[in-house]
Amino acid sequence: GNLYVANTDGNTVSKVTPGGVVSTFATGFNDPSDVKLDAAGNLYVSNAADNTVSKVTPGGVVSTFATGFNDPIDLAFDAAGNLYVANNADGIVNKVTQGGVVSTFATGFNAPEGLAFDAAGNLYVADTDGHTVNEVTPGGVVSTFASGFSEPVDVAFDAAGNLFVTNINDGTVLEVSTTVTVTVPFTLGGTAVSGTDYSGITTSPLVF
Repeated sequence: GNLYVANTDGNTVSKVTPGGVVSTFATGFNDPSDVKLDAAGNLYVSNAADNTVSKVTPGGVVSTFATGFNDPIDLAFDAAGNLYVANNADGIVNKVTQGGVVSTFATGFNAPEGLAFDAAGNLYVADTDGHTVNEVTPGGVVSTFASGFSEPVDVAFDAAGNLFVTNINDGTVLEVSTTVTVTVPFTLGGTAVSGTDYSGITTSPLVF
């Protein structure tokens, strides 16, 4: 229940207890832009200025976890414990294994920042300069999920699977529903999925 805060200009990470008591948890970073906890309680910090990700143990010991990024802004863990890094400067999202091995997971973004996984393991990327939110499948296939934002910088899911997007340019938070409800009769458009039975739908609403 503790909150950890990346202090970009101060190059520190603060810890805030549930009672609101603030203390310095770790120091020695270089323009820290995001923090994420793994399942073991280790804290990972993206250092935008020196293109590294630091690891901080629960006891506050800092080490370099991975290098070779290009303006790393946001971090996210998948269900398997792999870390994903949004590289704002080169439009790439990297995947980092628990052992610190870095690879390119997805490309083609336009200043990616916020990252969030849905329950199915798809990654959603706030593409700031592209004014879109992109969806990336577990296999790394990128598509536009929603558009029309005003410099989206972060994304987060609620328990119902709705996506929330912060827009830094106009000071708004938008909700994107991931469930579509229609009445019957209806026309199913798009491409059918192999092995899926679309017959027998007779009641409303249809949720897909």
